[in-house]
Amino acid sequence: MRANLPDKNWFVGKPLPTRPDLVILRHVGSGNDAHVFRAHSTELQRDFACKIIPRANLAGVLEGRPRWRAEVEKANRLQSEVVVRFVDVKEWIDAEKNIDCIVLISDFVAGLNLRDFIAKNRRTITVAFVVQFLETILELFNLMKWRH
Repeated sequence: MRANLPDKNWFVGKPLPTRPDLVILRHVGSGNDAHVFRAHSTELQRDFACKIIPRANLAGVLEGRPRWRAEVEKANRLQSEVVVRFVDVKEWIDAEKNIDCIVLISDFVAGLNLRDFIAKNRRTITVAFVVQFLETILELFNLMKWRH
């Protein structure tokens, strides 16, 4: 729930407590359940995406095998160039600031999300683009079905 999201600006400029080499550079976007940030690893000299989700927003967090972990496992099972895999899962806890979050770390993909792409390119989107997009999505759905 959006009500559980901490202030996105609080994270900017801070290193992940359990990965001090990974520093949050900027906010990329937010949804109902999480914030997404661009972060940089000084150790690896590359950027990562950090999806920071309050524990209160995680599905089945009190279960033995939490349902939220399925997002990580399903994405990582797929062998596709259109799926971004997660490379690490960490916690970000700061009791003093009331921060209790899970951080999903993946490769950072520069560019616009689909909603922003459509908003900025509405007049230039062609039928050929839509057909190619749908073919890609349908291939992904078939792969998802095949990999369960």
